[in-house]
Amino acid sequence: MTDKEKIVSLLQEVKRLEELLNGVRNAEIYPVSFFNESFELTRSLLHDLCQLEKEQVETLHAQMELRQAMLQETPPVTEEVIPESTNTEIIEEQKPEEKTIEELLREYAPAPQPLIPEKNTTSLSDIMEKKQLADFRKAFSLNDRFYFLRELFAGDDIRMNEVIADLNEIQSLEDSLDYINNKMRWNPEDKPVADFILLLEKRFL
Repeated sequence: MTDKEKIVSLLQEVKRLEELLNGVRNAEIYPVSFFNESFELTRSLLHDLCQLEKEQVETLHAQMELRQAMLQETPPVTEEVIPESTNTEIIEEQKPEEKTIEELLREYAPAPQPLIPEKNTTSLSDIMEKKQLADFRKAFSLNDRFYFLRELFAGDDIRMNEVIADLNEIQSLEDSLDYINNKMRWNPEDKPVADFILLLEKRFL
C-alpha cells in the first residue's frame, strides 16, 4: 500500500469515527456497540499513524546512509601548489570532516516526535482501555457476551448480569478470584473460565 493509499485509509477511519460520534450526539444513553467500535477505530488509527511514521523515519535513515556513502566516495581535494615566486606559505587544504549517520540526521531533519510519549506517560489507547475496563460491564464485546452467556451461564442473561455487577463492585483481583472460586465454583482449568478470568485480570493491570 502506497503512502497515499494509507492516508486515504486513515481519512476513512476518521470519517467513520465522526459518523459514530454524530450518531450518539443527542442520545441520553450510549449503546455498548458505540464504545466498542469507537475504541477499535481509535486503536487502528494510532497503529496506522505509528506505522506510517516508522516507514518515514526508515526512508530518511536510508537517504542519510546513501548521502554518507556518497561523501565517503568523493575524491580527496588535491593540494594546490603555489608558485615559489609568490613567496607565499603553502596552506594544506583539509578534507571535509566525515559525519556519522546520526549527525547527518540531526543536521538535515528534526528528530521525529513520537505519537505516544514513552516516559512516565500513558498512551491514548491505554487510557481508553483503562476507561473501558474501569467499569467491568463495559469490558465485554458483543462476541464476548454471547460466548460467556452460552458457556458459563447456560443462556441465563439475568444471572450473567448479576455476576458481572457483583464483580464490578469488587476492588481487587484477589477478592474477584475468591468470588469466582467460592461462589461460582467454576473450574479455572476450563477454557471459558480461563478466558473470563483473563478479561477480569485486565481490569486490575
